[in-house]
Amino acid sequence: MTYALSIVVPVYNGADSIGELVDALEVLDVPGGHEIILVNDASPDSSLLECQRRQAHAKVPITLVDLARNFGEHNAVMAGLREASGAHIITMDDDLQNPPGEVLRLLHFAQQSGKDVIYTHYAKKQHAAWRNLGSRFANWCADKVLDKFDPPPEGVLIARAGGPAGLFSAIIAGWPGQRVREECRAVTHEIK
Repeated sequence: MTYALSIVVPVYNGADSIGELVDALEVLDVPGGHEIILVNDASPDSSLLECQRRQAHAKVPITLVDLARNFGEHNAVMAGLREASGAHIITMDDDLQNPPGEVLRLLHFAQQSGKDVIYTHYAKKQHAAWRNLGSRFANWCADKVLDKFDPPPEGVLIARAGGPAGLFSAIIAGWPGQRVREECRAVTHEIK
């Protein structure tokens, strides 16, 4: 089945937060329906058990991918993308620093704008001042060396699954020659 939206969540040490996140994502009113893909990245805590509990009592389709070992967040996201069947795909962390309510706002913007990819940046980071300062310095250095976005992408990513063959993988890999309509938007950031 194809949904309007797939939400891919890599899970690592998320036993304390994944239940609250899934509860919030399940009640989203997404026209065309949505699915949640949880990817347990060999988390050493009870994340897998919590994901299995959520899947067993799901209000929306939940796919659970359990990786054999810890492959890292980016590989966990890629494993989740392989399972996604939505017309749009959102990736978000399991730590609740991005409120699930942002999902509908970004999906609506993506659908209305026709953009292939919407990157996000935090309107205001809710970390300690020293951490924000360190982040700004690291981003400034990367900007000078890599010609990065200003502001730099972080947080949630939404992409249209359609388009040229392999478009989503090409976006992630930075494939040369792919024409991608993209935009960077501000999202809320909460400390958890």
